[in-house]
Amino acid sequence: MTMLQEAARLAFEGYSIFPCRNKLPLTQHGFKDASNDAKVIADWWARWPEAQIAVATGKVSGLFVLDVDGPEGEALVLQLNLPETRTIETRPGRKQLWFQQPEGVTTKSDAGVLAPQLDRRGDGGYVIAPPSIHHETGQPYRIARACSKCPRATATVQLVLTKSRRAGVTQQCFRSPGPCARAV
Repeated sequence: MTMLQEAARLAFEGYSIFPCRNKLPLTQHGFKDASNDAKVIADWWARWPEAQIAVATGKVSGLFVLDVDGPEGEALVLQLNLPETRTIETRPGRKQLWFQQPEGVTTKSDAGVLAPQLDRRGDGGYVIAPPSIHHETGQPYRIARACSKCPRATATVQLVLTKSRRAGVTQQCFRSPGPCARAV
């Protein structure tokens, strides 16, 4: 599948996308230019056929992502016992966990607030999607766990909202009742 075909497929699924090179936007306004319009996407990939596919996170795509960037982030993710969801391997030992953003909730993007090596990507952020080529390793991003095979598990909104690095606080958020975000 070409980058254009995959970009079009993601847009068809409702994700707003835009092109990047080396994880940096190729459009003038970056994630603010993200679109799911077929003509816009075709024009971008005609101009930049090897561009990485960036997916705007937050309300625009209904997507909230946990970006696990190493063993410390992975340790917290395992401790939280998160529901199975679409998982993207970005490079060995690093991955993205894609969740449906809770409706009516505004999220933020941050790095290392929940734990070292664990970033959140919500409103105002973006992630690189498969089969984009990683700018450092030269290897494609790949789907490690496909959404269609995952149960429609839920995670509480507090994961999106909590600002604590203390694992105990975060764990408690998963045990508390409240609005949920479905895994995608």
